[in-house]
Amino acid sequence: VEENALEGGFGTAVAGYLGDHLRPDQRVYRLGIPDRFFEHGSRRQLLEEAGLSPRAIVQTVNRVLTGPVKERSYGPR
Repeated sequence: VEENALEGGFGTAVAGYLGDHLRPDQRVYRLGIPDRFFEHGSRRQLLEEAGLSPRAIVQTVNRVLTGPVKERSYGPR
């Protein structure tokens, strides 16, 4: 999870490295700010809209952990 752009962010570098070193039963899921325009708002509003509020992170983690495994998929779905 990073409060930074997904594309070109720290998670991209980590995912690139792990992509070459993961076992088949492991997976990486990145959470960060998507590459799109956000209207102005409070930090709390913007994190909610980006899916990075505590509630949204918990929902995403639960969905990813209980959902079907996709081969080497990175980024928000």
